[in-house]
Amino acid sequence: MYIGEHDRAIECLHRSMRLNPLDQRTITNAAYLAFAHLFGRQPKEAVSWAQRAVVLAPNPLSYRILAASLAEAGRIDEARNATVELLKLQPNSCLRRSRGANYRRPEDLDLYVQALRKAGLPEEPTGEIADLRDG
Repeated sequence: MYIGEHDRAIECLHRSMRLNPLDQRTITNAAYLAFAHLFGRQPKEAVSWAQRAVVLAPNPLSYRILAASLAEAGRIDEARNATVELLKLQPNSCLRRSRGANYRRPEDLDLYVQALRKAGLPEEPTGEIADLRDG
């Protein structure tokens, strides 16, 4: 996924989950599948996997990919709600930090940051939980 081979990442993650469904990594595999689908320009599928990730592990990674996926799918109000939940768990989350993600392809990083921007993630850490649901 990080090197830009999104279809291959999806294939490998599904295989991993089939071979060992009880593996603890299966929890993060749902989030990684969401990222791979997002970068593969399949936002609806990304939303589906991100929603599963939030159910399996309601952590900052899961809410971050949910916010980005929902924003790319055009579901801005829901994306902002996911961002509120992300900021509750990780108040210092911001676009500046997101730009530091290790994606090899610049277009993947740009998509990710722009989606998070649409979802209402602040540019810099505020340490506060903003109410993004009304705006």
